[in-house]
Amino acid sequence: MKWTGFWCLTELVLLPLAAKAQVLVVRDDLWAKESPQARFLVNNHTETAERWLRRVRLPYRRVNATALTDGQVSGGVCLLPANRPDPSLIAKLKRARRIVVWAFVGGQEKAWQQAISEGNGVLRRNGWRLIPQPFDPQLPDGKRAEQVAAWLLEGTTLPLSMRKALRERWMAWRQKLTLKRQAWLREITRRPFSDGQRRQQALQLLRPPVAAVPLTPTANGTVWLQRLRTLLSEHQRIHKALAVSLEPRDSEIRGVWLHTYSPTDWERVMQTLKAANFNCLFFRTGRGGNVVYKSRFLPRDAWAEKADLDELQNATEAAKRYGIELHAWRVNFHFGTAPDWLKEQMSKKEDRLVRDPDGKQALWLNPGDSRNQGHELAAMLELLNYPVEGVHFDYIRYPEVPHYNFDYGQVSRSE
Repeated sequence: MKWTGFWCLTELVLLPLAAKAQVLVVRDDLWAKESPQARFLVNNHTETAERWLRRVRLPYRRVNATALTDGQVSGGVCLLPANRPDPSLIAKLKRARRIVVWAFVGGQEKAWQQAISEGNGVLRRNGWRLIPQPFDPQLPDGKRAEQVAAWLLEGTTLPLSMRKALRERWMAWRQKLTLKRQAWLREITRRPFSDGQRRQQALQLLRPPVAAVPLTPTANGTVWLQRLRTLLSEHQRIHKALAVSLEPRDSEIRGVWLHTYSPTDWERVMQTLKAANFNCLFFRTGRGGNVVYKSRFLPRDAWAEKADLDELQNATEAAKRYGIELHAWRVNFHFGTAPDWLKEQMSKKEDRLVRDPDGKQALWLNPGDSRNQGHELAAMLELLNYPVEGVHFDYIRYPEVPHYNFDYGQVSRSE
């Protein structure tokens, strides 16, 4: 009994210390329980936040908001990626050193601002950071991760346990970069190249040693942010050298997928792809109920219709000028972005959308309905009227949002 009591006491002491060594990613489990859509929203943003924390090697731990304790929060650093301003949660978070809230998720900006303003200055005293605007869609994933780290670290006094954790992680990161640099430098030096300029570019990137990054355990979060930016820069330099050194093989596809939501500068797109050594573009030409070209039977996106654009024609012409293969990519059956009149036609007039066991429809054409199969076949075939190198089928399945329980419509049940 004495030993049991000892270990219980040890656990009670160590758990709060372990929490302070990590960023606490607070998941709003109550919001997630309200509906499948809410669960998807909360989980998606929570998982995205964790992916970005992994990218910058920040230790983290996920905890449900209802399970959060004062001991975990006190003196710690918290990230709320998809949360509503619950009073009990705010009361616990007052003891944290830094709290970053993605208030733009789920339209919670005003609610968070009001809740914090009612907290008698807690926003100013305890280092809250309300993020009212979503990330710039043009911002690369790595830069988004760096921005999240800046919100968490800059101006924060870090607890000793987190400083130790960062020092250990980032020392290992720098050592790994050093070993990669040495290995790739040896490889590129002795490997024969058909393109000598490519070899020289890679060697030029690899010759400088990995920058020294002092990792003394200072409490100044801004200093740690500066160290992180140095490591990210070195990480990018060394991995760019590897990318530059890889000579293309015959018939190799080096492509990207591209969505567009407004008139596109195709000259710039193709120039960028060519400069980055890509040779293929998978261009999303439409979804189940809308397209960005002049279709015989499907409506164009409103912005393309307004400017009378045929973006598939514009893209194929630009691709040809730069020697880029263009593949027409279509998101099949997805009806979420179709115009309202077409949604109504497919849902109420023709009953062609999927249904769950309760009879509720989702914005997705039922793949088991022969009318929808003909719809998608006609849409894919008309892409061949353009000089594309191929067609790219996507989402040949039933939907996963708001859940997986499809299809229970009349057509499917009668088969």
